[in-house]
Amino acid sequence: MAQHDYSIANQSGSAFRADLNNALSAIVTNNSGASAPSTTFAFQWWADETTGQLKLRNAANSDWIVIQELDGTMLMENGTAAAPGLAFASDLNTGFYRIGADQLGIATNGTAAVAVDASQRVGIGTTTPSNNLHVKGSGDAIIKVDSSAAAYTTRLSLSSASGTAVIENTAAEPLGFQINSSEKMRIDSSGRLLVGTSSTSTNATMILQGYAADANDGGILRLATGKSTPASGDVLGYLNFTDSTHTAGAQVRAERDGGTWSGSSKPGRLVFSTTPDSGSSPVERLRIDNVGTTKITGVANDVYVTQIYSNGTSGQQYGLYIKTANDQNDATRNFLECIGGATTRLTIRSNGGIANYSANNVNLSDRNVKKDIAPAAGTWDCLKEWEIVNFRYKDQPDDADLNMGVIAQQVAESCPEVIQIFQEAKEATETEPAKEERLGVKDQQMMWMAIKALQEAQLRIETLEAEVAALKGA
Repeated sequence: MAQHDYSIANQSGSAFRADLNNALSAIVTNNSGASAPSTTFAFQWWADETTGQLKLRNAANSDWIVIQELDGTMLMENGTAAAPGLAFASDLNTGFYRIGADQLGIATNGTAAVAVDASQRVGIGTTTPSNNLHVKGSGDAIIKVDSSAAAYTTRLSLSSASGTAVIENTAAEPLGFQINSSEKMRIDSSGRLLVGTSSTSTNATMILQGYAADANDGGILRLATGKSTPASGDVLGYLNFTDSTHTAGAQVRAERDGGTWSGSSKPGRLVFSTTPDSGSSPVERLRIDNVGTTKITGVANDVYVTQIYSNGTSGQQYGLYIKTANDQNDATRNFLECIGGATTRLTIRSNGGIANYSANNVNLSDRNVKKDIAPAAGTWDCLKEWEIVNFRYKDQPDDADLNMGVIAQQVAESCPEVIQIFQEAKEATETEPAKEERLGVKDQQMMWMAIKALQEAQLRIETLEAEVAALKGA
């Protein structure tokens, strides 16, 4: 320990030398001692042996400033953001300071810039970070990832604009998302969201592409309800097609469709809705229930409830195709029913018969739709060859009432113009059996031929009557 009051009194030579040596010893040992020097000066050093710290007297000579530990560990004053404990000589409001117990701060321009708390959470723009990295700003808070290399032009910015969180790629490049070094999703430069693919030739806004081996657990798009036991009619999932004002123009939704909801029993229906021109809420148009029944519903002023239209090329255009798993072949089960209110107007039966209000049948016969109009040739000789027979179809029971008609092959011998191929011959395939050619007759043409023959018979009768009358008069 060496301390001195740095006052050399008048004294003998040996005493003066000893006093001077003590002063020099105090200087070279930084006034070391277990207690502070009794005489202090501004900017005086003191090696505090009790605390093991090197201290410096402040400019006002009123207190000691801790500089560092005597073992070499650097120390500084707590400081503040405005006056950091460790600053730069030419920039005193920029540096490091102690925010609180086990908390470190970095200040720039006298303002807190970065903070590290006792849990090693880093705050940028805040001294109380709530996450491992917490960025806060008074305006647009931005995290920007950039590259100075010319080969890498992509920039990634995270910011806030007018209260909206923004993730921005400032270059005209896609924004990709990867898992385990494999891209799973991207937003391309046209703003399209691509999931499961990195390229597309379509202009669709969102492309979902994927493969699922299990139809139950997989799928490209899945909608799920948050309820473990939804009530009947509850919505299980929505697809809404809206405009910029979020008004739904069309809607597809899945609903619970009655029944119990437990175990493997999950009765659901699929409902399709569209919005009429009046701009009201979406109206249900099509429903597929939990047993596969399809219901199509029209709205007021609709001309058609539904239209079936084929845009296939010539020779490949077909309309409605109705097929049952088994051939019912009776008059009680139908392929098609047309009902107005509570009245059945037309039925196509499973045995091929048509039941309707036949007095209402109309066939287009207007002169304006016809050409090459000329009197028909006589049909008397043709009709004489028709053999009218009684018969039963092979799939009719043996005790069924006899039908009356003709055999197409026999009629073809004299009147081939009324014959039509009813079923074309086809070879067997993996899913369909072979089919033989079957012929049909044009019933309506035959009716007009019969009327023509009747007119011919009537003319012959009138001629004979005239001849008979002439003979009687003679």
